Amino acid sequence: MSEIEPAGKKGGLRTRDGALVALALGDLNSCLRLGLTFLLVALARQISLPRPFDFAFLLGMALQAWGNAFSLFEDIGWYDKIVHFVLPMAVAAASVLSEMRERMNSSSAGIAVRQCG
Repeated sequence: MSEIEPAGKKGGLRTRDGALVALALGDLNSCLRLGLTFLLVALARQISLPRPFDFAFLLGMALQAWGNAFSLFEDIGWYDKIVHFVLPMAVAAASVLSEMRERMNSSSAGIAVRQCG
């Protein structure tokens, strides 16, 4: 039985590999866009979003990165609408969930200190 890989691992590796290929080909613009996408996906993995939110974020970032790298925004008319629906939705959800977790952790720590003191 094979292990299930965390969401984002394959997508993160692909954008990293794409950034390296773009760099090797001398396309600095695509290299920076794909590299930044890789870093943001890696950051999202660190906050351990629930799977559906993690997938939505990964999908939005992948669509954005590859759309910029291959000029899909200019070549396919509807591509822009899809990306600019998925990506802001995923970023907003990830931001809210991350903030909620942070507030819950900080308020739980405060309660524990008050009970001990």
